[in-house]
Amino acid sequence: MATTTVDSVFERVKQQAEAIASDAEHTIPVMYIGDEVRQGDIYITRIPGVPHGAELVESPTRQLAPGTTQGSRHCLRSLDGVKVYRMRNAGPLDGPIIDAPGGCTIDHPEHGNRTLPGGTYAVTYQRAFAEELRRVQD
Repeated sequence: MATTTVDSVFERVKQQAEAIASDAEHTIPVMYIGDEVRQGDIYITRIPGVPHGAELVESPTRQLAPGTTQGSRHCLRSLDGVKVYRMRNAGPLDGPIIDAPGGCTIDHPEHGNRTLPGGTYAVTYQRAFAEELRRVQD
């Protein structure tokens, strides 16, 4: 029987991570309210519907995380059949609300592409370890 060590576990995790193609397509089974998927520094959480008080973004961009670096390139593949909302009093970690009854794909050049089933999703930014509350920026 082989002995399991911390080094052997980390080596297996490293090998599995290296085997994942960054630009690979991943269909994510976020079937239930509260299910969540991560794509780099954003979290995408299935919610029951568009929250009361959310405002429809009239001319949304496909990009979900603000910024100009490659790391901020979390983009909806298409806006067809998708509505994007923002909360009026959104905090620094609150991203857009995506209402995609027919599903949607969020592309990213480094973290892989995530295809989500039909539903409504809240985007949340990862918190930076800092004195002030702010989001991580790739």
